[in-house]
Amino acid sequence: MSGILSEKTASDVSSDATTSSQRFQDQLESVLKKLKTDPGSITADEARILTENVAKPDDRAVRIISAVESLAIANKVCNIRDPVTIRLLIVPC
Repeated sequence: MSGILSEKTASDVSSDATTSSQRFQDQLESVLKKLKTDPGSITADEARILTENVAKPDDRAVRIISAVESLAIANKVCNIRDPVTIRLLIVPC
């Protein structure tokens, strides 16, 4: 009986990893499509979702997530309309 339970547990773990990997791939495809059509709309939430859905972080995944995070930050800064905030970002301390 315990052999059946451990097999089911191992199968569930494998299934969860596959699902997480698929979610990461789906989200990655969505972000890549936005990069091609409207890169200014990439948000920090999309970077967060990529981070949460990466099944097994490897160098490629880490670099992609880092690039999406950087672009999201740049988009946020570029969309700031307040002159005081812009001056604080531009003028070094």
